[in-house]
Amino acid sequence: MESGFLTVILVSSFAVFSSHSGITEWDDVVLAREGMPTTLVCTDATVRGAMAINWMVKPLGVDEWKLVLSASEREEFLGRASKASMRLTDPNFKDTGVFSLFFLPKEEDSGLYSCLIKQHERKLSEKIILLAILTVTVVPAAPIPQHSTLRLIASVKPDNAVTKITWG
Repeated sequence: MESGFLTVILVSSFAVFSSHSGITEWDDVVLAREGMPTTLVCTDATVRGAMAINWMVKPLGVDEWKLVLSASEREEFLGRASKASMRLTDPNFKDTGVFSLFFLPKEEDSGLYSCLIKQHERKLSEKIILLAILTVTVVPAAPIPQHSTLRLIASVKPDNAVTKITWG
């Protein structure tokens, strides 16, 4: 008896545009799959001494920022992260200047993320990152019957930030 198998390669490229012509609201875009390890990169090698790092989120369409993680140069976390999986990627951030945020996002975690670095209550730098969450559904579900049609259904959230997706 022969066993059949199906190999599907999905390659995607995408472009993200602001709803304002020519003006972007963010510095970087991260496209992540729901539930997969994701890092939002934030670095500043010039920061030394007393500092505070605040990671905040603002879902698109909402006017207020919400604090998700905060830490100081003394490696004291100034509150719990808003998700159990959420942490800074480098525990030695005060010496390396790597303030990147790691977590396992869900669809509802899409939106704008702010990496705000302060020193003596003065804003040194801020980086805004748009996190878009990719969800791919395979129909029919595994196991896939031989000689059947396979459909891949993909969606990206926030859908109002992504105006063009090309699948190839």
